[in-house]
Order: sequence, then C-alpha cells, then structure tokens
Amino acid sequence: MRSGRKASRRFGGRLELFRKGSARMRKGRGRLPSLVGLEEAAQLVPTGASYGVLCLASYASELALIAAQPEHADVELAAWLEAALLAAAHCSDHDLAHGRLAIEIAFLGAAGWMPSVAGCSLCGHELDFAAAWPPFADAPLCLSCAPGGLGDIGPEALNALAILRSGQPAVAAMHELPRTQRTLLATRVTALLHDALPRQPRSGEALGQVIDALDEAG
Repeated sequence: MRSGRKASRRFGGRLELFRKGSARMRKGRGRLPSLVGLEEAAQLVPTGASYGVLCLASYASELALIAAQPEHADVELAAWLEAALLAAAHCSDHDLAHGRLAIEIAFLGAAGWMPSVAGCSLCGHELDFAAAWPPFADAPLCLSCAPGGLGDIGPEALNALAILRSGQPAVAAMHELPRTQRTLLATRVTALLHDALPRQPRSGEALGQVIDALDEAG
C-alpha cells in the first residue's frame, strides 16, 4: 500500500510483519491503494521468533495471498490466517513439520479444497475406524472400495483430518499420529496443494530446508 511506511505517517511503525489491525484506505492514483488510517494492531508472531518459526509464518501468509481473490473479503481465509500465525508462533523449531502439516490441512479446509473424510469418496459409506488413501484417489476410500481391502489411515488420522478440515490448525492433532500416517497425509496434502494452487509458495522451500536440517541434526 502506497506511502504507508513513510516516517511522516504516525502508523508507519505498526506496519511490521505478522501484525493484525484495522485499516482505512482510499483509491490511489496507481494500482495500489493509499493507507490513510490504521487502528491499534496486535503482534501475532513475536519479532524475536526463530528463523524457522518466521519461515512457517511466512509460508502461511503466502498461502493466503495466493488463494485470496482481488477485492474480495474472504472471512474464512482471514480467520484461518490469524489462527495459522498464532499456531506458528507457538511452535518450537522441532515442531515445525507438525505445524506445517496442520496449517496446510486447515488451509485446504478453509479454502474449500480439502475433501470430506466423513464418507468414502466412491460409495459414500461412513469411514469409522480405518480407510485407505491410495495415490490415484482424490479423497479417502472405505476398505470395501480400497484396492486389496487394505487400509493405511487409522482412526487417529481420520479424527485429525476432521478437526483440521474445519480450518483450525490444531498442531496438537499431529502428535497423536503414527509417523507412517503423518508421512502419508503429508504426501497426499502436497498433491492437493499442487493441484489447487496456481503457483507454489516460494517460502515453502525455505521452510522445507529448515525442517530437513533439523531432521539431519537429530
């Protein structure tokens, strides 16, 4: 937004990263609007957060930016972003992988791109205690429709998906999952994001590098 950070503006210092506020704008001469007022803003992610947490918060912000429609107020997406930034702020460096997956699933839910996990995507049968999510399927299948009748998603994963699909990035839900199920969900979610987004967030690469480095360090 044009001229918002000029020293002559009394609100210039409030335009820091990951702050929430209420702004008043007017149409500018160019493509960007002019900021004429900003109410007291809240800091959602501490300025002294670790590099990994800042990468996670940047990733969430970029997801929202890519999904947002120009000149369209998306209340659900805005609520998800605020919750995602608060979730990122409470993540430790060793919790970044859990935080990323929780934020991604909740983002897909808020954007309306996360498939339902209440019933089989083929026959509609209720998914109770186990399901399968093979690579060719856009959503989980019941064991009757799954190839070979084998399930790779247990009740913990189904419950976590149901919680996160509401748009609330509850990182704690990831801690309940066996590692194999988290890996499977991460693979399927990555595919959904790739298909849904017109471009992939560049900040996701930096976040991935931090997570890989932490994994290698032990």
